[in-house]
Amino acid sequence: MKAVYIVMSQTGTWLSKMIKLYTKLSYNHISLSLDESLSTMYSFGRVNPINPFSGGFVLENINEGVYKIFPECRCIIYKLEITDEQYNRLQQLLKDFEVNRHKLRYNFLGLLYVVLKLDKYRKNHYFCSQFVSEVMQKSGIVQFDKPSNLVTVKDFMKISFMYPVFEGYTNQIFKSVIV
Repeated sequence: MKAVYIVMSQTGTWLSKMIKLYTKLSYNHISLSLDESLSTMYSFGRVNPINPFSGGFVLENINEGVYKIFPECRCIIYKLEITDEQYNRLQQLLKDFEVNRHKLRYNFLGLLYVVLKLDKYRKNHYFCSQFVSEVMQKSGIVQFDKPSNLVTVKDFMKISFMYPVFEGYTNQIFKSVIV
């Protein structure tokens, strides 16, 4: 068995604040990490942390980028136990995204489609929860009752086999044990 980590956060960016106004949720950004150090988290967000319009596939670090700009953003970290086969498939999918990152864009329009409940797929365009749900579904880890382009952070909160290992501010994570 292997473990993966789902990091849900409220980063403090203007986009996350706008999404929070609509969703009323505590957390509106989601990332996936293959290791408990969270030194590499996979998601879709700001490619350049100071430019809100530079969105795409990102490798995040809990101590850098947007998290360094907003060190006291709230987050919750969940741990999921998965099989070796699921882990290997997930790893390969993440490598594929990384290799093709130059073709991938942030799905700003897709956020509007979620609000309107329109199932409109845009090739090579993702927002954070769409990306995480797609790689988890294709890895056989979890299945949602809707297409990945309509999956939100709220849908992840319903996964019964993941459990929280930390909740608080990002600058306090490693003062606590998340293993």
